[in-house]
Amino acid sequence: MSKTCSKCGKELPYECFCASKRSKDGLQCWCKACYKKHHLKYDKEHYKEHAGEKREYRKQNTVSIRNSVLKWKYDITLDQYDEMLAAQGGVCMICGRPETAKNQYGVKRLAVDHDHRTEKVRALLCSSCNTVLGLVNDDVEMLLKLGLYLEKYR
Repeated sequence: MSKTCSKCGKELPYECFCASKRSKDGLQCWCKACYKKHHLKYDKEHYKEHAGEKREYRKQNTVSIRNSVLKWKYDITLDQYDEMLAAQGGVCMICGRPETAKNQYGVKRLAVDHDHRTEKVRALLCSSCNTVLGLVNDDVEMLLKLGLYLEKYR
């Protein structure tokens, strides 16, 4: 069984076409090769044309997005975050070091540490210190035991 691709005009076996729920025969009208060639070309061209616009949009909206997330998750504003960061000297409240963990945008911001029971914001922590607290479920006794263990095998 075969079908003619409406893009290249070639008569090809059904296996050369992707499935489509919209068409009567259950197959797309373009063969896989034409579909891939067209969409890859379009995606690259589109990205080249609009890369600058995307960067500019991201720059303009990062502040408002960050502010919304902080307000929603921790009930603080970006200004309050920045005040906390300045008060801590731009470093983690526990280890006293700046954040070194990275994401796709570069070095991460310090994490907002909060009490999961009361939802009260405590301080800003680096990823490492924040992870340690999370792994022990903010259990002071467990942290003391970890400290004693490390001291014992020093």
